[in-house]
Amino acid sequence: MLVLKINRETASPTFSDGLTQCTGLNIDNLAARFFPTLPPSEQHWENAIMTVEDALAPFSEAARSEQVLRIEAGSLQNLAANRKIFRASVEQISQQLSRYGRAAELAENAEIYAEFLIVREFLHHMDFSGAEWADSK
Repeated sequence: MLVLKINRETASPTFSDGLTQCTGLNIDNLAARFFPTLPPSEQHWENAIMTVEDALAPFSEAARSEQVLRIEAGSLQNLAANRKIFRASVEQISQQLSRYGRAAELAENAEIYAEFLIVREFLHHMDFSGAEWADSK
């Protein structure tokens, strides 16, 4: 099982072999850099996506060998129905954010947008159809 733990300081995947990697992503830094005003501009949103994609790219091959993804994050638990979150639902929210700068499912908050973006990019680029959800520890 691959566990993606997201908190204000870091987003860190821990692989089934027990090895934890540092992505270099920090919620507070992402929020301040890319979401200084809400809703974010299209340019800020695109730059945030590219930054997160670049940070997650080194883990792509290892992540694809994992069968189950578990996400530990506190701010987005409302997106998980019955402790599950599905990429299709996340993609719909992402479309709303990119078109309108906001989504009904997310509080208009820079840190929540940053956390959501990490989850979206991880599901999308690591090719998981969904994940188990757990509160942050």
